[in-house]
Amino acid sequence: MSEVEHPSLRKAICTASVPNTMLFSGSDASLLRKNALITAASLLGSPLPRLEGNNHPDFHAVVPEGKSALHSIESIRAAIEASHIAPFEAKAKFFLLESAERMQPAAANALLKTLEEPVLNSYWVLLSTKPKELL
Repeated sequence: MSEVEHPSLRKAICTASVPNTMLFSGSDASLLRKNALITAASLLGSPLPRLEGNNHPDFHAVVPEGKSALHSIESIRAAIEASHIAPFEAKAKFFLLESAERMQPAAANALLKTLEEPVLNSYWVLLSTKPKELL
C-alpha cells in the first residue's frame, strides 16, 4: 500500500482523526486522484489496485456525466443515499467526488448538508482543479 504524502493527512490517519470531508485542490487532476486513492486505501485498509478498478464495495467514485460533463443531482443523491448504508467490508465508506466544481447548483446544494453533517463512518473527498468555482 502506498503511503499518504501530505504530512498533516498522514498524521491524521495515524491518529484516527481524519476529517469526514476534505477538499484536494491543485492544477494536476491525475495527481489529486492518485492522492485521494492513496488516502482511501489507507482509510479502508485496502490495496490501491482494488480501488483503482472500483472493485471495493465501500469505495464510491462519483464522476461528471453526460455531454455537459456535469454532476447531476441524481448522481449526488445516489451517493448521499449510499453514505447512509453501513459499510460492507471496511470500517467506513469513502466517496471520491471528481471535478467537484462541475456540480450543478442543485446538486451542490443537495450535497452541502451531507458535507456539513456527514455520517460518522463515511469520508468525502472532493477533487478540484478550480476550487474557486465551487458553490
